[in-house]
Amino acid sequence: FFFFFFFFSFFFSFFSFFFFFFQHAAVALSAFINGMYELNTVAIVRYCRQKNAAPKLGFLSPHIKQDYEVLYV
Repeated sequence: FFFFFFFFSFFFSFFSFFFFFFQHAAVALSAFINGMYELNTVAIVRYCRQKNAAPKLGFLSPHIKQDYEVLYV
């Protein structure tokens, strides 16, 4: 019984930590998207699809709909 109690209490505390972290990350990303949308700007990014691949340039364009907010590449 003690093992199950310990396991579930650890699992829920671990889950609540990540939920708390991702909730704040989602709010920060939403603020970033809304700011870009209001200023009518795009973000220039450099990314690599694989570890040893050559970097590529791209841009992130904000799109806001009633149900979601997204950055298109």
